[in-house]
Amino acid sequence: MKYFVAIFTTFILLNCAANAQTLTVHEWGTFTTLHGSTGNTLSGLYFEEEQLPNFVYHFPGFSPDPAIATNGYIPCKDVTVKMETPVLYFYSTVERPVQVHVDFPMGAISQWYPNRSGGEVMPTGSSVNFDDRERNGSIDWKATVLALNTTETLTQTQNIPVKWDAPRQTNSNLVKNDQGEVEKYLFYRGLANFSLPVSVSFKNEGLLKITNSSNLDIPYIYVYDHSDMDSASVWASGPLAAGETKIISRATKYYREDNLIPEYYDFLTALKIAGLNQSEALALLHTWDEGYFQTTGFKIFWIVPRSMTDAILPITIIPKPDELQRVLVAKTEILTPDFEKQLVSYYTAHGNLDDWKGDRYQLAYMQRVDELLGINAVKENDPSGGISLAPNPASSSLHIRGASGNLSVTIRNILGETVMSLSENMTKISEFDIHTFRSGIYFVTITDGVHRQTLKLVKR
Repeated sequence: MKYFVAIFTTFILLNCAANAQTLTVHEWGTFTTLHGSTGNTLSGLYFEEEQLPNFVYHFPGFSPDPAIATNGYIPCKDVTVKMETPVLYFYSTVERPVQVHVDFPMGAISQWYPNRSGGEVMPTGSSVNFDDRERNGSIDWKATVLALNTTETLTQTQNIPVKWDAPRQTNSNLVKNDQGEVEKYLFYRGLANFSLPVSVSFKNEGLLKITNSSNLDIPYIYVYDHSDMDSASVWASGPLAAGETKIISRATKYYREDNLIPEYYDFLTALKIAGLNQSEALALLHTWDEGYFQTTGFKIFWIVPRSMTDAILPITIIPKPDELQRVLVAKTEILTPDFEKQLVSYYTAHGNLDDWKGDRYQLAYMQRVDELLGINAVKENDPSGGISLAPNPASSSLHIRGASGNLSVTIRNILGETVMSLSENMTKISEFDIHTFRSGIYFVTITDGVHRQTLKLVKR
């Protein structure tokens, strides 16, 4: 009997020790897309809403931090998805090494911290095409999950913005990469081109149609209207079944965005049901406060089904976690008919969208204006007739052909910043010196007092 008790006791102790040393990993993040009021997907989503901390690593040209601001962004084609703020938390009672590998098919993981140990190479060329079906982004980390009683401290503690600090407010372990950097989580973000199964469109200004075209239930949607700077409202919240279409009416009550307490906690509860713990769910929502909830726009948040997340972002962790929770939330933004009228009215009056040139969606807005006007607001160069630029691409000098009379010429870079502005009589072919321009895409707006035309210029 004593022998049996001893064996049983040993078994219990070993089992408890094994359970005490389990590895748990939780992740949350966002997929952002933008759509016209009729539901069409808009591209050009590669500008940042705001600068990340300067210690975040990135491919050159994929972040607007001061170190590369004078060079601007690398022009990207067909970016329809912006992956924002995925963070990985680790929970363990003992210190242990881990290896993490994440794939991002048809995308690029362009920013990360702490520093990675491997992954995709920097996209090459003067521009990057995200409609390239061969693209496959990836990132690798070799790291150590530090013990809860570690004496190690965070590597970066100075001038930390709220959006970086909010995700730190959890009870997860610190993580140390193979280069000695210590952080509360592994962070990455990127750009891509793929389709998501939730489609949205306005039937009119006060009626929204939303459809789940997948065979997976969407556990939670949150329809958030902050089209006015002074007020916000939740039109609807709750599940959206596989194949289901809902017609949602305008909310009847609008509040200051910080007074949406019942709806906010409804969202919090949905995140916890999906797999996050209380502190992680709060960290997610607090990270979004300024950028998502307090900025104007019409946004549909929806929790991505787990199997869909695994297909979009395959992940491998060694050793395999005893528990792995992944809660990705899609942020489907849609332009309201009223806002589109504002864009068209402004463009018709000014021939540009300069009031939005600092907006992260400036390129998408121009695409939508093109569609609504039924013309190319920004035309490709056509030397066969009309006004054209020669040569195009150009390296040192530029001629404007097919123009006459007194014209004004404005050349803007991809950020909408004016790099040249002049007025000149075009009775002769005029030559402009552009050899000091940085390589990239520019927009040349030519006005004769009655007509206005914008042409795209490629500077070698």
